[in-house]
Amino acid sequence: TVVEENLLDARKPNRLVALLPEDGAGQRDGRTFGLASVDLAEGTLQVQEVKGLAALTSELARLAPSEALLPEPPPLPPGARPVSVLPPGTQGRFALSYLKPEAFSPREAHRRLQTRFASASGSELKRLLQDLPRGATAAGALLGYLEEMHPAASAHLQPPTAFDPQRHLLLDETAIRSLELVETLRDRAHEGSLLWTLDRTCTGAGARTLREWVLRPLRDLEPLQSRQDAVAALHRQREARKALRDRLKETADLERIAARLSAGRTTPRDLVALKDSLRLLPAFAGELKGFGEPVLAALRARCAGLEAVANRIEATLRDDCPNALADGGLIRDGVNAELDRLRSVATGGKQWMAGFQSREAERSGIPSLKVGYNRVFGYYIEVTRAHLDKVPADYERRQTLAHAERFVTPALKEREAEVLGAEDKIRALETQLFHALRDDVAGSAREIQMTGAALGELDALCSLAEVAARQGYIRPVLNDGRKLAFQQLRHPVLDETLPKGQVVPNDLLLSGGARTKNGRDNGDDAPQILLLTGPNMAGKSTYIRAAALATILAQMGSFVPAEAAEIGMVDRIFTRVGAADDLFGGRSTFMVEMAEVAEILAHASDRSLVILDEVGRGTSTYDGVSLAWSIVEFLHDGPARPRTLFATHYHELCGLEEELPRVRNACAVVKEWQGEITFLYRIAAGSSERSFGLHAARLAGVPNPVIERARSILHELEEEARERIANVGQPGPSAQRRKRRRKPDREDGQLLLFDPSPMEIDPAVQAVLDELRAVDANALTPMDALKKLADLANRAKGE
Repeated sequence: TVVEENLLDARKPNRLVALLPEDGAGQRDGRTFGLASVDLAEGTLQVQEVKGLAALTSELARLAPSEALLPEPPPLPPGARPVSVLPPGTQGRFALSYLKPEAFSPREAHRRLQTRFASASGSELKRLLQDLPRGATAAGALLGYLEEMHPAASAHLQPPTAFDPQRHLLLDETAIRSLELVETLRDRAHEGSLLWTLDRTCTGAGARTLREWVLRPLRDLEPLQSRQDAVAALHRQREARKALRDRLKETADLERIAARLSAGRTTPRDLVALKDSLRLLPAFAGELKGFGEPVLAALRARCAGLEAVANRIEATLRDDCPNALADGGLIRDGVNAELDRLRSVATGGKQWMAGFQSREAERSGIPSLKVGYNRVFGYYIEVTRAHLDKVPADYERRQTLAHAERFVTPALKEREAEVLGAEDKIRALETQLFHALRDDVAGSAREIQMTGAALGELDALCSLAEVAARQGYIRPVLNDGRKLAFQQLRHPVLDETLPKGQVVPNDLLLSGGARTKNGRDNGDDAPQILLLTGPNMAGKSTYIRAAALATILAQMGSFVPAEAAEIGMVDRIFTRVGAADDLFGGRSTFMVEMAEVAEILAHASDRSLVILDEVGRGTSTYDGVSLAWSIVEFLHDGPARPRTLFATHYHELCGLEEELPRVRNACAVVKEWQGEITFLYRIAAGSSERSFGLHAARLAGVPNPVIERARSILHELEEEARERIANVGQPGPSAQRRKRRRKPDREDGQLLLFDPSPMEIDPAVQAVLDELRAVDANALTPMDALKKLADLANRAKGE
């Protein structure tokens, strides 16, 4: 576990986790995992239990550990392949360390926790051991590892706490990745992510705090509104915000200095930086004095009480002290009498050397004579070969060079012993005094860490206020309702990267389909499900992702890129966006897609937000549209009824608006002129006429002959499709409302896939078909066949 500053990314957490899987029992994905995590900079030890590989994958994605501790697996029989307890896709993302199974013994692990923390939190620890026994066992193993590897580093750890997922908006690994919260999907770069857009922090602690807020938005309304109040106050008071940010730029990373203090790895310059930062605390408190918001008032209270530590450091260390103890010169004069005496000897000895050189040059008559020093021979007198005949008899030869000789005298050797002895003693005494100072300051490591965390939180709040001011964000209205409403919503990343005015804003309105106590719908006119159709490249994915990102922004306490917003609290965001196979797990692209859909359908609630982008495209068209259709019906009629944004190219789904009362169609608008299309990036009510896939292919550089051939095939298919009627008669709540599908319009460029059922065919047509089926062609003479054909033709013409 690394604590050295030069080996860590200041803007990312450095977490160590311990993982204890449930023994044996059934499917790997059904196991319960005990999970404990610690960040020495924060001094926090969190414990939880997660069920299933999907939940474990999501939690590891949020924690982003640097190292994981696992029980050592039992020996395998010859030829057997080891089976990893880690989820597919997590291997290689962090270092693995295996501990003896005894380290994960529940009795030993629980005893270690009780010995260390019982005096500080007896009742809470007892409850933790009872409620989360497997997680507590992982925490005990983790604590034992720290005490063995870094006994001092864990000194300022707080007692373990249970992580409560109910307090946070849950984001699984798929949502974190597909919404590009901390890194982009294509090249895993920080630039272009939501965190990059929001990060205007001035300190490493602030950047780490902001990252945590992005990955763990809040769900409880009261603390969330308190954070919003703080952001709003900093947003209003521009000058105070600027003053705070200017001072934050001058502060060191107190959290990580506290971790190095506890580990006994603090350098002299660490302590000087700590002192300079602590001297700024009164200025922070003064700036925050003008704010009455509870969050800012609490931060002000945490920026106090460390003046004595700063005084002790300032009284002991020089401001310009070196970073390495071996370089010396770090303790102030007057701190230690013995140190002052030794310095006088060393300084006087050097002055004596200068006088000695002058006297020897005069005595020997050698004007170029020099007194020097090196680590091998010590002090020496150097005489060039031109003056060797003038060397006095009491000179002792020490070294021969190409153009000179080096000598010593008894007086020079005696003085050398005095000077070098004093310098060695000075370094030893300075090291002793520094260690005493470091240990004394380490006694306040917990308070220093808490102050550093307060400054990190203040920095993150200032960053959110700064982004809101620069980009014109507004404060959203948060409540316990089911509505999700935005006026003139903009995608936050595009709002940052594109020139001002180029991002096209759009409105959005959804409402959950929760039933009232009498079992009826809540009566809200807003749709629960928005079916979004339109051409490729027209902005459908941008629109639905913007809604998800704005929800995350709102529930982390930020303002949002819109002109108005109302958000009923969301408990979880599910996404099915993009496509990629899982070679390691042996799953095709479509199987990955269906696994994500299954997760959504199994765990979504009436407070969830579901983002679906082109579900069903990884298989045949018939299978894909059937699945997409059924998924929409399940989301509408099922027990959860979550707020849903569903982007699709299956235009057959647009007919669901006529049958499902909480489904609405919307489309991305384009303008077509003389065979060319212009993307307007506007979302309007209604369904799109065409997907314009050939236009997108041409923009991508597909050769013209391929485009022209595709256009010819498309025309033939469209002619055939105009004679079809699409219908699906399926049992369930929606079947009772289904009467007749819309007939294809001559302008509808989307192929309709379903042949009409016998019930929907005109009776006259059905009679002709029945008569044709009854004809035995082998029994007809040529004349009878002609008569039958003429009769059918006349009937078809209505004669």
